[in-house]
Amino acid sequence: GINFLDGTTTAQAADLSFGIANFSTLPEDGFPVSGYSYIEMNYLLVAPTEGETANLINATYTINGKAGASTVNTLNLASTPVRQNYRTNIYGSLLTTQNAFTVTIDPAFEGVYQAWDGVTKTEVVPVKKTIDGVEKDVYEVTQPSHLAWMAEQINNNSLPNDTYMELHQDLDLGDHAWTPISNKSRILPTGFSGTFDGQGHVIKGLNATADKDNFGVGLFGNLNNGTVKNVVIESGKLTAVDHAGAIAGIMFGSSTIENCTNKGVTVNAASASGGIVGRAYGTKNVVKNCNNYGTINGASKNGGIIGIVSKTNSTTEVNGCNNYGEVKGGNAGNGGMIGYIGSPTTVTGCTNTGAIGQTGNRYSGGIVGYSQAKEENAVTISKSSNSGTIVGNDAAGGIFGGGGNSNDFTNITECDNNGEVIGVIRAGGISGTTGFGTISNCSNSAKVTATGAKGVAGGVVGHLFQGTVSDCHGGTAEITGTYPGRQLGSVSNGPSQMAYLALPESGDGYEGDTRSIGIMTPATAISHLTVTKGELIGLPLFGYQGQTITIQEGASWNAFPGETGVWQAQVSSWVKKS
Repeated sequence: GINFLDGTTTAQAADLSFGIANFSTLPEDGFPVSGYSYIEMNYLLVAPTEGETANLINATYTINGKAGASTVNTLNLASTPVRQNYRTNIYGSLLTTQNAFTVTIDPAFEGVYQAWDGVTKTEVVPVKKTIDGVEKDVYEVTQPSHLAWMAEQINNNSLPNDTYMELHQDLDLGDHAWTPISNKSRILPTGFSGTFDGQGHVIKGLNATADKDNFGVGLFGNLNNGTVKNVVIESGKLTAVDHAGAIAGIMFGSSTIENCTNKGVTVNAASASGGIVGRAYGTKNVVKNCNNYGTINGASKNGGIIGIVSKTNSTTEVNGCNNYGEVKGGNAGNGGMIGYIGSPTTVTGCTNTGAIGQTGNRYSGGIVGYSQAKEENAVTISKSSNSGTIVGNDAAGGIFGGGGNSNDFTNITECDNNGEVIGVIRAGGISGTTGFGTISNCSNSAKVTATGAKGVAGGVVGHLFQGTVSDCHGGTAEITGTYPGRQLGSVSNGPSQMAYLALPESGDGYEGDTRSIGIMTPATAISHLTVTKGELIGLPLFGYQGQTITIQEGASWNAFPGETGVWQAQVSSWVKKS
């Protein structure tokens, strides 16, 4: 019971097998209900049961009079029908009548029980609310036709882009064709700049198709300085010739998506497919605490959270996100979080358990598939993990697939891989390839395989250019390829360039391994490696005369015990130069 005079609640909880809602303050609206005269309204909250069959409940509600008075009124609710996930209201004049009451069971309490017909659009009248200290017109969406009306009004400019919406019921869009809110071309950087707060509610049956280039699909087409939060998209299918994401096709400006979930929407776009966002093209894109369970299967850049991040003067943050869905088909990158990166990006505290990539897909990574971000320290991946199977052609990595060339600047720190990695040309437990970046304090525990005729496989990195690998463990699982190494599959840079390796002091489980590095330069370029710490195991193979390995003070090489200096590859041996 809720007393609407003082906000207190009462219940005989000891007699009930289910919880009682505790309202610390009065609801802002909704009471009283016209036509009833009462001081208290009672809700029967039913314990979860299987199915949607009717239930009967027996309850006794007692009201005592004022202190010292002898009046006791008892309301007997015998065999009262209630339904799980429905609203059951008990109305009665409890101060004057002991037994008369009315039971109202409202099947529309959860909006999912009334699917949209694909046509009806019902006007929403805004209410005044104070949000973060500011009074706003808030549009409360309680049925699918409300959401359809909001989309229509925003798309024809009858409502401003900065509209504030709240979802107050679960909605079923009925698998009808959906026109996204803010259905704009990405050529014009406009879009929804307001706030959509799902308040934890579910939208199912989201189906949309965009057959024109530069247009995307999702619940929203474009966000531009907008915020979408606290909503679950339960089911549906999105198809586009450009970009698609369950929450938004594209992000512009300083837009934020948080606490959102794609529970089962499949996404297939020709250019950029994301479980949450297709393209992140804003000046500051923030996606945090989001989850994807849907299958992402596009033709180009596919991510469990974002398909592509790439725009001049753009930064992107992905924090605390999780991917559970399969991501495949991207010829330019498949990633558990992001498929393709071309501008500064940070990924922190994310996990992937979904299968990423398939044979023939060029770049696949458990967190990021592919990067061409060339700014110094442009990409950072930290405190993230993968346990899904990773499959790629050019490069496959447990955390990062690889860069398009040796100029990518990707830093990876404190990340773990526990999922099998299968590449054709290059495969690495942490990274398929690394250019200028640093990989530090990472560990791999899974099998790594490079299936190609000249495939390189590394427990940490498949192919290292000029980057640094520091304090990383390649694990003890099998490393298989033409050129396998417990740390690195191959090293290849140039005449005046250098790669660095700091081996972990605690050992790297080398039992049965013959070498830390598979090969120095499988092609014809000269390459150089400096070992700054730990013990190098075995003699790397070399494909061209002139490669050098430098062992600094504090490091060692078991092939030349107790020595430091520079060794150079000759026709069939390593010879110390200095």
